Amino acid sequence: MLTGDPSDRARLMAKFQMALVVRQQIAMSIAEHEPELAYNFFHDTTSSITNEQLRKQIEASDVGSEHRLIAAIASRDAARAADLAANSLDRGILPPQVEVLKQIHSSDPEKGRELGAAMLSRIKSSSPGDLELWTLNSLIGAGASTLKASKAEGGKPAIYSESEIREIAEILAVAADGRDSDEYGSMEAHI
Repeated sequence: MLTGDPSDRARLMAKFQMALVVRQQIAMSIAEHEPELAYNFFHDTTSSITNEQLRKQIEASDVGSEHRLIAAIASRDAARAADLAANSLDRGILPPQVEVLKQIHSSDPEKGRELGAAMLSRIKSSSPGDLELWTLNSLIGAGASTLKASKAEGGKPAIYSESEIREIAEILAVAADGRDSDEYGSMEAHI
């Protein structure tokens, strides 16, 4: 707007961005009543885009919405949500996935353990530089809180055992050690 008349491409991209926002709003509205239908709508509309570069940009920006839809599915069908969440691990592990893990675990502890194991496997196979420190920190917190709750009378099985939590902590230490101290703020928070 500051440089004068926008090009046709800029106008087209602005309209396309608006369509993507409307698409997300439609999916979230559908999710209130039919989360599985909303998830399918969300992915079907992405896969209909033929431009590979544009589709990758959209998929990258859709991560947060995708995890909100999986969380909505988890409230009704923890097993289906666990499958969808496990499939999303191919693109890495992000903090919203930890929230989905906790929700799945609260509905179905066994499916939560399975998803937790898949996440741990993904973490182990990743390069320490590719791991997000806050995500690892959140996984440790989720594992520790469910482990503590599991020791109470009638407690559900924990997401991770004590040795698995230690393993994640060691991976976090290696990942944090390879970064500049001010890259992610204070390392004391992670420690």
